[in-house]
Amino acid sequence: MTSTHSISPELTSILEKAADFHGHLGPFLVIGVRAGLVGLNRVGITKGDTLVVTASVPIRIPFSCILDGLQISTNCTIGNQRLSVRNSDEIQVTFERKGNGRKVVVALNRSTFSKLKSQLLQENLSDREVRELAWKVASMPKDMLFIST
Repeated sequence: MTSTHSISPELTSILEKAADFHGHLGPFLVIGVRAGLVGLNRVGITKGDTLVVTASVPIRIPFSCILDGLQISTNCTIGNQRLSVRNSDEIQVTFERKGNGRKVVVALNRSTFSKLKSQLLQENLSDREVRELAWKVASMPKDMLFIST
């Protein structure tokens, strides 16, 4: 079992909900959840409250798993039309508070993205190893994981 001692009980709970929704826990699902929480905090609103999210991600697995994490953490979904998706080689998410037009961009640190890609795509990881990598991403300091503007 992977240790989650450095991860808050709130984040652990959201990650478990996300894994249940998505079907498994992987690092890009975790990135989506964490980006959603950072964006919510930065625009100063609670989940789903007048928020519109635009995710720019490579639209292929495992990167598109970010979308499920965003849906769980923000309540912005493709179905309620508050989550839109753009195909991109990089990963960044724009959060816009519609009431006052406040906008925040949360981008995955390029170095972290590069390391995760090489670990996931070039190694034949077991499900357990993918889950361990996800918990490692969950415990990373957010300023090491993301760049926010």
